[in-house]
Amino acid sequence: MTRLSVNADLCIGCMACSFVCTPNVIKMIQNDSIRIIEFGSGCLEDCDKCIQSCPTGALKLQEMRGGDEAVLRLEFNMITCEKCGAYYSTKAMIDYINAALDFDADWLWTCPRCRQGETIIGVK
Repeated sequence: MTRLSVNADLCIGCMACSFVCTPNVIKMIQNDSIRIIEFGSGCLEDCDKCIQSCPTGALKLQEMRGGDEAVLRLEFNMITCEKCGAYYSTKAMIDYINAALDFDADWLWTCPRCRQGETIIGVK
């Protein structure tokens, strides 16, 4: 059996891994202001979908050894939209996207609903 090794410093709380994890070893729990991602102790699947989906390389699979049964639980504070005040993302996720762009992306600080219909400068 393999286990997930998670680099908590690299995880941005984007949920990509939880969306592709078919055996639900990775679970996402969210209320308004907090997003929690729980990484299960072991995985019986012979896949690496979670690793492939992670934009930051925070996940690796390792052989499970005795004493590796702990569940890792990461908590992320959600940020609010500057226009409507709705919770919509983690700050780490917005910072990661902003760093990948080669222009100032003020629109990232608004939720997708408020961005609809707006012209976004620098995006083709």
